[in-house]
Amino acid sequence: MTKTENPKWESAEDYRVGLQCYELAMKYRKRLDPRLPAGLLEGLKEDLDRLGSIGEEAPKTVARVKGFTGSQEEALKHSFVWCLAIRDALKRGKASEAVKKAAGVGGLFPKKRVSVAIAAVNAIVETYDRYPDVFRNCGVFPEDITEGKNLLNILQGADATQEAEKVKKKETTTLRNALRIRIEKGVDRIIGAAGMEFIKEPDILKLFIDLIPGKGKKKEKKEESPAK
Repeated sequence: MTKTENPKWESAEDYRVGLQCYELAMKYRKRLDPRLPAGLLEGLKEDLDRLGSIGEEAPKTVARVKGFTGSQEEALKHSFVWCLAIRDALKRGKASEAVKKAAGVGGLFPKKRVSVAIAAVNAIVETYDRYPDVFRNCGVFPEDITEGKNLLNILQGADATQEAEKVKKKETTTLRNALRIRIEKGVDRIIGAAGMEFIKEPDILKLFIDLIPGKGKKKEKKEESPAK
């Protein structure tokens, strides 16, 4: 089984470190270029731009998902009350067993399951189309069924839109992780090249090494502590 590759740094660090490394590499580009694969710096900049763009879009996506969930919950509440009222009217109006069964009388209706709500409302609407006179005799008017159809549209629309947003969010997460991994590899490649190019210039090399999360200042503190 192939092991899934994941980013090794924190989410916010990839963009920050990648951008700092890119800017530093551009400063010493003439010396680093011969040690780097062709197009690496250009590719790193492109990945950074895309990651930055996704970062700006993320809060909007979350807001959209939450917004659709809210609409869905409101439709669920109305559909629950509407279905119970129609079922009760059919039961008290002495509709035939065949009609009551087709309309879902006696069936369960979990309040939080959209798929069940859609099926329950749809059952009543379809049964009405077959037995409009029975419904009318039980006090259920055409405008009551129209309300049910509206609820059905809201439920189906909210459900479909929310699922589409979830898929989009998942795809965005996959893309973000791929960009982060490429940025990390690009940074590693640049630091490796700097290690060779500036092996006799420790002050410059330190600028690159200090970019690595968990290195630099933290490392220096550990080395200095014994002297205290």
